[in-house]
Amino acid sequence: MEGECFTLLPRVCAVLAAGSSLPDDTSLEKLLDWFSELTTAGRSLLKVYCPCLLEFTSTVVNSATSDPCILSFTLKLVGLLASSEDGFIVLQESSVLDLVFNPGHWEKAGHWEDPCVRIGWIQGLRSLLQHTKALCFFVQAGLIEPLLQLQTDTSLFVASAASQILAHILIFYQPSPSLTHNSMEKNEALHHAQQSLRLLVLLLTRLRPPLRDSLLHAVTDALEELLMTDLTPPLMDVILAAHRYIFPAAGDNHSFFSSDKDLAKRVCDVRWEVRDSTVEFLGRLAAVKVHHTTDTEAQSACEVLPGGSSSITPVLEEALLDPESYVRASAISALAQTQAPGNSNVLKQELLDVLSEDTEGFPRRAVVQYFISWFSSSASRSSLLRRSVRSVLSRGSADLDWEVKVHTLELAKLFSTKELGDTAALLETLVEEGVVSVLLSGLVDCDRPVALKACRLLIVLREALCPPSHTDLGTDRETVAKVSFLLPKSGWALEIIKILKTKNKAEEENAATLRSSNCIDELKLGEGYNKGWDGVSGAGCERMSVCELLSNLGLDERVKILNQSSDHVQNSPLSLLQDILSAGGAHTQPNTQLMQEVIVDCY
Repeated sequence: MEGECFTLLPRVCAVLAAGSSLPDDTSLEKLLDWFSELTTAGRSLLKVYCPCLLEFTSTVVNSATSDPCILSFTLKLVGLLASSEDGFIVLQESSVLDLVFNPGHWEKAGHWEDPCVRIGWIQGLRSLLQHTKALCFFVQAGLIEPLLQLQTDTSLFVASAASQILAHILIFYQPSPSLTHNSMEKNEALHHAQQSLRLLVLLLTRLRPPLRDSLLHAVTDALEELLMTDLTPPLMDVILAAHRYIFPAAGDNHSFFSSDKDLAKRVCDVRWEVRDSTVEFLGRLAAVKVHHTTDTEAQSACEVLPGGSSSITPVLEEALLDPESYVRASAISALAQTQAPGNSNVLKQELLDVLSEDTEGFPRRAVVQYFISWFSSSASRSSLLRRSVRSVLSRGSADLDWEVKVHTLELAKLFSTKELGDTAALLETLVEEGVVSVLLSGLVDCDRPVALKACRLLIVLREALCPPSHTDLGTDRETVAKVSFLLPKSGWALEIIKILKTKNKAEEENAATLRSSNCIDELKLGEGYNKGWDGVSGAGCERMSVCELLSNLGLDERVKILNQSSDHVQNSPLSLLQDILSAGGAHTQPNTQLMQEVIVDCY
């Protein structure tokens, strides 16, 4: 198979070099993964196996019309190929290396403004820096200055990647006396401070006591002074990394905010990164419990702030209205740490409104996680808590964001495990509170992670509460078997009905049929024919036995299918290359239907 792959590769390179984008960019990432496996195995790609890659990279780098995603892929590929010294020499001799990692070349071509190209440049550079020759190239090409400039890039992902590669260089390479560069003399103090702060972040996450405590003692005063400078984003990273240790280590009440004005200044900063870091810091600070002496009760570290912990809640509630979704999400997560469970009905309603109305997924996910935190930490089940959970289950299960739905299923799981009572009463509660509906709707969800989690939870529910059909039923089991559920004749329930019908047709020739498009006559549910029906119908609903329903959904077979990845049928480099060729051919075809079929087929 490998020989076939190398035979197809020149054609694939020609398709990619043509400049048109693919329907699905993940195919490029899978192609990089394959090249990475070959490189790790010690294959000399440029000299022996894939010499066509040199021509491909040269063509793309010198093209003015290449798609940004193809350019980003090429930048990462060149870095990967140059990660070995042999590949580095070949690329340097062909001048490809100098062009690829020259930001001026991409600025002149008009591609540098695309964050996709910048992130490809950074990741390619990160792959490249694996040996001494690469480090010398990095220094001699003057790449330090553009890398430092990317620390404050408008794209959060670009800035984060730039910070990570800089930390990699600072930690794993010894500085050389020849590193002095004319461009680095400008703003040297500022750059040095930024680098030091990022290095401090990594040190704080890796060091252990007592060295970590000594380091915190040494830098606390300096960090307080830096709060009044323009280094707030990297400084917040340091504080977040140290938040679990700073107060016990410091011994006294050092306050990073000398007044309410300092706090207000940061939560109202024009830079959303500053607002987000500040709000996130407040939430994590609230989660830290501090013993000032061995005899005192632990209290929130927020007490060191001006006004104590009571001053934080209004700030976080105001952040719920922030125009940036990241800040809103951080505010909700912080409120989960600072708010006592159920102490504000108004806030709970505001959060439910966010779940229903916010157009961004991050805040909606945070809302569901807020209620998970509230429910898991609450010792009692108040009426407010039950109403809130019921609302979250209803709204979260209907959300368009798959992560919101997964979090909602997690809340349903938590509710199921925390409820008390006998088996029949518990099952009735799960039906009444909407847990069963959430699990069934998740089972037929179009997003695989949602369907898989729902299927697993339904299996757990079936095994824990429903008696096997071949066992003798005791009084309690008979009661459980009679617990019923109203199955609506619309929405997700139609998919459930379809599953039941398909299973019944496979088991019996005389399967249940629909009397009309909107009414159900009867369903033969395996051996328990008509056991699931008690003849009671609601408006647009049919009442079924929950246990019969769970027993006839084919959950065990379904979970096996869902456990398989989307490419389990043909997960090979050969099928990947064939898909890319098919996608490239579809771009040259005027047949729209063919194009749509390829999009569905491609990775």
